[in-house]
Amino acid sequence: MKITYNKLVRDHISEIIDADGKTACCRIMEEEEYRNALKKKLVEEACEAQGAYNKEELVKELADVLEVVEALQDANGISLEEI
Repeated sequence: MKITYNKLVRDHISEIIDADGKTACCRIMEEEEYRNALKKKLVEEACEAQGAYNKEELVKELADVLEVVEALQDANGISLEEI
């Protein structure tokens, strides 16, 4: 059975899936597609932060937001000072 997620992959997820005896199929996005996917991911992570029900959950979600912001900075050549 094939399941398609169309999501950004991080934290060596494909290796974890492979180690579980399954097969992960990934591709590298073109730069513009990647930047657009990161912007979409930022909104997703911000919504998850909005729905956090306690401090521990909020910290986790804000860490995810920060990770996406840093990836967006890198992908667009934006420094922290510019922000």
